[in-house]
Amino acid sequence: MPAEAADNSAELQSAVADAIGRYVVAGQGLCLALSGGRDSVVLLHLLHKYSGGLPLRALHIDHGLHPDSAAWANFCGDLCAALGVPLVTRKVSVARNSGLGLEAAARDARYSAFVQQLAPNEVLVTAHHRDDQVETLLLQLLRGAGPHGLAAMPQLGFQYRIPVLRPLLTVAANVIRAFANAQQIEWVEDPSNSDLSFDRNFLRQEIMPRLEQRWPKAQRAMARSARLSGEAAAILDQLADDDLRSLRAGNRLDLAGLQCLPESRQRNAVRRLLRQLDLPVPGERQLTLMLATMHEAREDAQPLIAWPGVRVHRYNKSIGFFP
Repeated sequence: MPAEAADNSAELQSAVADAIGRYVVAGQGLCLALSGGRDSVVLLHLLHKYSGGLPLRALHIDHGLHPDSAAWANFCGDLCAALGVPLVTRKVSVARNSGLGLEAAARDARYSAFVQQLAPNEVLVTAHHRDDQVETLLLQLLRGAGPHGLAAMPQLGFQYRIPVLRPLLTVAANVIRAFANAQQIEWVEDPSNSDLSFDRNFLRQEIMPRLEQRWPKAQRAMARSARLSGEAAAILDQLADDDLRSLRAGNRLDLAGLQCLPESRQRNAVRRLLRQLDLPVPGERQLTLMLATMHEAREDAQPLIAWPGVRVHRYNKSIGFFP
């Protein structure tokens, strides 16, 4: 094995072993989201070798968005059969006119299937890597996100209420690519990955190469910014939990107590409550408008503020949040 490939192998093995050792406990199993693309296929090989004896299976989601999707499912089936890894394949229907955009609609459909298929003692494992993390950070920055958005993806987090582990999040895509080539690993190519109408593809193919040409350590620095934003977000969550302890009763907040806090802590507490209730968090302008309306309304009024997925009522000196 060439020296470069050996080094990549050691880095990948270390990343997988470290993530599993840190986040997966005895009695849990691993369920790999296997698309058939290079990253998830490499992770399948790594988990097959270095999962430490934990139960391992794979789950392939056929979105039905490409004529070759059935062939991709067959590829995953043959690969898992050769490795002796159980595979479940599920077809999903992607809403093309949901208003979310095709990428978001496909993600929702995919994770709905993950939620249905994941066993109670399993952790979903995905092949997100450092390049994905940087792209997520940039997309969130362009949306004007705060620390929670700029934190991008945690190595272990909850998405759609299921645990998601990303063992390769600290590994650059070129390391995975070099390893796959050196090991002569086969994978399938999704033609949509070259479609520049998708924001991620545009960042990956047009923006990041120019940034890295000017600033060679740009990706590493942005990944560090995401990690530091995650630390800041965790501190904000702790502060919000302290504030909510005296304000919260189920899905309601005491309005007088909330009003005693500075406006920034009011917004922080409301955002935290919405996340805990699994309700959509609005933008800063909508959130500020909601709080002003609730505070300034007459005592005998019962104002209602709403945004997609949430209704906020004021009643009996408190405000309640409802889906």
